Amino acid sequence: MPLTSLTLLGILPVFLVILAGIPVRQTGRPGKTAPHYLLFLLAVGLLLDLMVLAGRYALEGRVPYQPAQLTALLTPAAMGVLALTLINLDAWPRLSPGERWTAAALLVAQGGLVALVTRQNLAFGVYLAAGGLFLALAWAALQSSSRITWVGLALLAWSVADTWWVQSGATPAGLAPLAGVYLLLYPSLVVALAAVLVYSAASGAARRAGFAQLALAVLLVGSLAAHIFWASLWDQARDGLNGVTTILVAGPAAIAVGMLAAVKLDGRRRLAGLGFMVLAPLALTGAFRLGWQVSYLDLTAARAGQIQTALERYHAREGRYPQALAELAPRDLLWVPGQLILNGEHWCYQAQADGYRLGAFYRQTFSLPLSLRVYASAGAPAEADWACTARLAELKARYDPPPDAGQSLVQGSPALPGENAPD
Repeated sequence: MPLTSLTLLGILPVFLVILAGIPVRQTGRPGKTAPHYLLFLLAVGLLLDLMVLAGRYALEGRVPYQPAQLTALLTPAAMGVLALTLINLDAWPRLSPGERWTAAALLVAQGGLVALVTRQNLAFGVYLAAGGLFLALAWAALQSSSRITWVGLALLAWSVADTWWVQSGATPAGLAPLAGVYLLLYPSLVVALAAVLVYSAASGAARRAGFAQLALAVLLVGSLAAHIFWASLWDQARDGLNGVTTILVAGPAAIAVGMLAAVKLDGRRRLAGLGFMVLAPLALTGAFRLGWQVSYLDLTAARAGQIQTALERYHAREGRYPQALAELAPRDLLWVPGQLILNGEHWCYQAQADGYRLGAFYRQTFSLPLSLRVYASAGAPAEADWACTARLAELKARYDPPPDAGQSLVQGSPALPGENAPD
């Protein structure tokens, strides 16, 4: 079963932890409920880590991929429990001496188990750190902000810009050295802020403010879904891991932070947190799968058709073809959409008053040789000095597979765009 599907199934253990914790939070001597809940969280965290470790040892080498799938199933619950533990550490001074010894023993045992699991699967430790720790910090900081709506609008503006960069296949130079950290923290921050907005709206905010916060939460999750869609589509074209990494971080984080909201809310309001815990990961996973179902080749051809129509509209109005595609915007096209085959490259366009050629560098999959495909033409543009011909030679030297790669391609033909999504 794909890891993305198992992440969604990870909602079930989270739901069980929430249910088991409700009576713990509601019973006990006055002033002792929070300390009892802290001990409960430490015990559950230890149990989850023990299940992951025992499962990996039991399944390693016997059933393919099962250890990794078991980890994916339990990671959201482990992240959520860790975040809740950190948030409830203020109950430590109210523990009795015996309870403190018990809590310390649980912490030491849990740390040892996490270290053992991380040695076998680094991703588990990274997810706990980037997920549980970061979500706890983000929740504490954002929940106490009196300007949460303005913070959400600022992050939404950044998310829109981020989606624009991702769909164009280009990353700002300033983000390139931080790409790894960005891919771990950005999705977690978006879902954390969206969950805090849902929590704030459900906690008794004024009706108009509550609706605005819910709408902003939906837009934030939608912007992250758009990021995942375009990143997954580009992953097809260049054999990348941007979309895969983002969904494997964002999915568990959305479940874990929804768990925080569900635990912090009471009564029927808890449904808001549970709804976020279910709907947000579904939306993000749906965007990921859609990105792998859409063919980047077909979408590039469709964009070329849009540009061709705009070129003919321009010619009918001006009596000539534009010297550059940028002249089409914003009158004939709001913006000139790029090709989706080779990131960092633009359309190959050559024009004279009575003709033009529109092409792009083409390859059916990332492992096949490059060529120059003409998508649209009119009249008789000059053949001699098309700059793309020289550029093609440079790109072929960089990207084309070596001659001895043909045999491996015959033995294992690559999947066509849109056929199969990775785990």
